[in-house]
Amino acid sequence: MLFFQLRQFAANSYFLQLMLTATIVSVVMQYLVLAGSAQSPGGEELVWLRAGLVGAWTVATSAAGILGFQRFQGVLVPLFQSPLGESRALFPVIAATASFGVSAVPVAVVISLIFGLPVVVSDVGVFLLGMVLFALGAVSMSLVVALLFVLTPNAITYEGFLAIPIILLSGIFGYPASVAPALEGVSTLIPIAPAIRVLESSLAVREFGALDAIASAVCSIVWLMASGFAMRSVARRVRRDASVEVS
Repeated sequence: MLFFQLRQFAANSYFLQLMLTATIVSVVMQYLVLAGSAQSPGGEELVWLRAGLVGAWTVATSAAGILGFQRFQGVLVPLFQSPLGESRALFPVIAATASFGVSAVPVAVVISLIFGLPVVVSDVGVFLLGMVLFALGAVSMSLVVALLFVLTPNAITYEGFLAIPIILLSGIFGYPASVAPALEGVSTLIPIAPAIRVLESSLAVREFGALDAIASAVCSIVWLMASGFAMRSVARRVRRDASVEVS
């Protein structure tokens, strides 16, 4: 079901353009900053990774409106009435947003190479671990976001308010030195933040921290558990209270 939803997601021009635009613009903006400054925090070696993660999370934020989109298409009622149960029926729909977003990483690699920027991974194993943790974190957050935003018919309007704050708080572009320790501690509550630190260690720009990997996995599990509570709450509102419109 997840594979089917991924194909549906990729075939939609809006989501494809969203991923391509966010990723390409991120590479170009960083390239311009590097070209206009002799020094830049993080340097050239991080451009492709940052752009890929920005593109991935930007697509993942579409989870805010994905159930509203299903309502618009007229398929949200069958999903809630599925004999599999609403959890197993809705999970692939929501998870497809974050899963498809990961395709922004290879796009970022290609665009960075076109601009002559270095694309080097020092430890492939750590990089793959970081990508798995990032994808798991993005999926777990997307589940909670989608289920909360289905409570409002204007969810798609608010998607943009999710992308930039999470990108800044997760540390994709680092933190100001004066508040870095505090923000790194707070950002651990966002599962993609420690995953990003694992990914950065695979590029040898920081030491690998096993605690970051553990924190990302544990935080993702907590968000998944929260999505379970949210799912039961939404299902109750749909079936008993009729306070959530699904058609």
